[in-house]
Amino acid sequence: MRGVVSLAIAFSIPVTAEGEDFPQRNLLLFLTFTTVIGTLVVQGLTLPPLIRILKLPGRDARAETLAEANAQAQASRTAEERLDELLADERNTLPAPLAERLRTVLERRRNAVWERLGQVNPVTGSRWTTPTGGCPGR
Repeated sequence: MRGVVSLAIAFSIPVTAEGEDFPQRNLLLFLTFTTVIGTLVVQGLTLPPLIRILKLPGRDARAETLAEANAQAQASRTAEERLDELLADERNTLPAPLAERLRTVLERRRNAVWERLGQVNPVTGSRWTTPTGGCPGR
């Protein structure tokens, strides 16, 4: 998508009232095209070396999983609080097994990502756990 607008504007330059091309229209088209191609190629070829030179860190799967686990735990706690609010109202009575099933589903969702953190990493062979050795958030 880069450069599409620039090329569209360059190609939209009209012909003059005499039916001739706008003065230097071909030069404008050429310069626009080479600028777009140049920026794509130059940036595309120099970005990986620049990242290596700057030594930018790669993705941290553990940090991403921790953030996901925290978000899931917060969402599950909020959902559980809302479920308790709804079940406290007499008009929303549910059979006890169904209410318990809903709580079980919320607990499983909350614990699923934490359990993934406790699994052995297939690449390094290490476990992802908290400093206390357990899964955080429990």
